Amino acid sequence: MRKSFAVTLFLLACRLTAASAAGRPGWQVGEKYLLLDKKPVFLSGVNYVPSRNWHLVLDQWDEPAVDSDLAALKALGIGCIRFFPLWNLTQPEPGRIDEEVFRRIGRILDLAGKHGLFVQIAPLTGWMSGGTFLPDWAAGNIFTDPAIVDGEKFLAGQIAARFGSHAALQGYDFGNEINVLLDVMRLEAGIPEIAVWMRAIYESFRSADPAHPVTNGIGTGFNRLFNIQAIADASDYLSVHSYPYWHSTSRLDPPLGQRTTYSSNYIVSWAEMAGKPVLLQEIGATDAKTDPVAMSRFLRVTYFSNWAEGAAGYFWWCSHDVDPDFRVYTPGSRPEYSNSHLKNRVLGEFEEGLGLLDIRNREKEHAAGFRECIRKVEKLGFGWKDALPACFILIPENSDYHETMIRMITPFALAKRCHADVKLWPEGRDIPSDADFLVIPGFSLSERGREKVLAYLEAGGTVYQSFENDFAREIRLLDQQTFMDKPLFHVEWRRGRMEADRYLRLPAMTVRRVQAQPSVKVLARIHKGDESLFDYEAGDGVFFETRIGKGRYFFLAGNPEAGLERVFDPWPSDDTHLIYSAMRPEPEIDIDNPDVELYHKKRGGEELLLLINHSESFEDVLIRCRGTIRLKAVWAGGEIKGGPEIPLCMPPAEVLGFFVRR
Repeated sequence: MRKSFAVTLFLLACRLTAASAAGRPGWQVGEKYLLLDKKPVFLSGVNYVPSRNWHLVLDQWDEPAVDSDLAALKALGIGCIRFFPLWNLTQPEPGRIDEEVFRRIGRILDLAGKHGLFVQIAPLTGWMSGGTFLPDWAAGNIFTDPAIVDGEKFLAGQIAARFGSHAALQGYDFGNEINVLLDVMRLEAGIPEIAVWMRAIYESFRSADPAHPVTNGIGTGFNRLFNIQAIADASDYLSVHSYPYWHSTSRLDPPLGQRTTYSSNYIVSWAEMAGKPVLLQEIGATDAKTDPVAMSRFLRVTYFSNWAEGAAGYFWWCSHDVDPDFRVYTPGSRPEYSNSHLKNRVLGEFEEGLGLLDIRNREKEHAAGFRECIRKVEKLGFGWKDALPACFILIPENSDYHETMIRMITPFALAKRCHADVKLWPEGRDIPSDADFLVIPGFSLSERGREKVLAYLEAGGTVYQSFENDFAREIRLLDQQTFMDKPLFHVEWRRGRMEADRYLRLPAMTVRRVQAQPSVKVLARIHKGDESLFDYEAGDGVFFETRIGKGRYFFLAGNPEAGLERVFDPWPSDDTHLIYSAMRPEPEIDIDNPDVELYHKKRGGEELLLLINHSESFEDVLIRCRGTIRLKAVWAGGEIKGGPEIPLCMPPAEVLGFFVRR
């Protein structure tokens, strides 16, 4: 056995040496991005759905159609496709692959290489578009049955061994949202079993091909079984899927509303807590739900926002529309585990309009927008460092993604609206040294969480907490709580963009009565009268600031984050972001419009401003800066001469980039 193992290692080393000598592109994983020949790449890609014969193309082969598809995608500027060989087509028996199907997979790689595209292969695709496509022998528990798992490992190893030397290969994905099969097939598996299974599949890819990275595209969120740390332990980088429809953020705001468009940033930030690069592997919209102009705007806003946020790439779902006359029929489909529209072997209307291209390879309106986004980001390049104050939002202990998404997307959006560099952070871990301020939105910390935050406070950190008070002994919470339908807070002291002697409009919320010692500064009080200079009656304190160690602790005796959850599109009449701005250090450059996302980045002696309008309306923006600056448009040419204040007007969903000259 030792001799056999040594021979295997020798042959593998020879193969890698030969590959290197042949000059094939080399893929690695960096700290933040994927690397191609040791250079960072923002992977702009698409999930490939063939224009003819759908994902059954490996069975109903049409090479000229595939060739035309890939040529059309290259013309869009796409760099990589994610390809799904349906599992029931590739592996008729646990220890045997279908040679003709594998030959066709090889031809797709050949054609992709001809057109300058890379390919990410997802071989364990037993779930696709609401249907299950499993080989007959895999009808049991695909996560715990040893015989089935051995078959899965065999397939992963065969894919890697057969195609690992192909110049067009980018890497491997386990399969398409394979976690969904756990629920739809009603399988039993615990946290340890899932972790062991993921590690086994990962090692099967890597042992056959250590030169290409492996990821695991988990569907529309994470849970305790498929959590980000377990996935990170069995992947080289993480991949996330973001759909406002499935995440329900589209029920909170319009298509270009704050929580709708920031939901993709949120899931990327969630996955980044595992400490590895994160690819936005699926995001999209369909003709059945959204008009072409709205789709173009949604793509533009989310593409630039996630590039600036630090995602490793952006893949649209999907490449092509689906022919409405196409019927899904294959012996491996299992209607009992499929969505209703697939029980009749007919793809639903939702799937028909998801493509960048139609079934004749004609570009749709948002396809041209994708090309423009790719071109513009390529001009910006890499190496930019964020210069805005960093806000870390704490996530409650032992929470999974689905439990917190709706609750935590609101404070995420509020921090964005006050123009901070927003990150998520799990409670109970040391607070990063680059955290300018910390947000604990409406919950009480665990004992370990309090210990970590207290250490951060005592060392000089800044913390905001709403509704629950874990730190200030000088502020005592009383039993009395009052629900306020339209609360007005009167500001006593200026902090951040919260000006003194003005009223804050806030959502309906529960407000707690507190007793604060004289040493505690009252920043705002509940206003008892009307919003009028002549009808002011000082009420109870509601927003407080006090010292803890070397740090500052801000406590709000209400829960506006929870109140905002219950209101559709509250932003035009809400001032809660001004409360968040009270903790934020004054940035070098700021803007006055909360509906516009701001990024300020630096690279060596260069400075970049990126403004993204997350709304469906024209927005006036005033750029403010310490000292005098000039702005040179990155893409439009020309120069805007300003000073400490520069006014702009941004069309809906517009993205503006400026180089800063001082």
